[in-house]
Amino acid sequence: MRANFNYIIYDNSTDPRASENLQSYSKQQEAIVYIKPRFKTIGRLSPSLDHGFALNCCSKMIAGHGKAARFALLLDHDIFLTKPWHPSENLIPGIAFSAPKQSRGGITYFWPGLMIIDLNLVDIRLLSFLPDRGLDTGGRLGRITQKHRITTADIESSGYINTNCGTPMSSEDPLFDHSLMNNLIVVTYGPWIHLINGSGWRGKQNQNQSLDYIVSKIND
Repeated sequence: MRANFNYIIYDNSTDPRASENLQSYSKQQEAIVYIKPRFKTIGRLSPSLDHGFALNCCSKMIAGHGKAARFALLLDHDIFLTKPWHPSENLIPGIAFSAPKQSRGGITYFWPGLMIIDLNLVDIRLLSFLPDRGLDTGGRLGRITQKHRITTADIESSGYINTNCGTPMSSEDPLFDHSLMNNLIVVTYGPWIHLINGSGWRGKQNQNQSLDYIVSKIND
């Protein structure tokens, strides 16, 4: 990252060892806020709702910093950079926030797993990242942006990566195997990669695919 950040980690992991590692990491770093909810049962019942609550909690903490923060960057746990990056690369003049668009049931909304918010253009307290009407996390953002006339931009995907050979390919490619959706695949957003189903690495063949290997293939 080519910028100074105050990091907020919201630990909604149901794996005790993962929670211990996150807490230990947070203690070792500077300027990190570590949040561990008292109850984690909601994550087992509705991951989308659980993620929405987590993001709403973090956004309240961001708002509490007042004018100290120029922008906010929301990242899911399986989003990684492949090269140096500065937020100015995704901050667009006049655009309050940028995020990948997704559709479900004919409704288009924004996925907050990779979202850059210009805090000079929007009060983050107006945003809600909860699911809505059968939509995934962030489903309510569609109605909120319309109601408050919040300007938005799409962070478009530059394609999928076949993790077996590191070759970029479109999901429309006839050689693209959609059955890989059940394993690990990579979606690219410029310098960012999203490891879909990355949290399910344990016990799967793709567990042997290291992040460094995938990044090296993409950068090649």
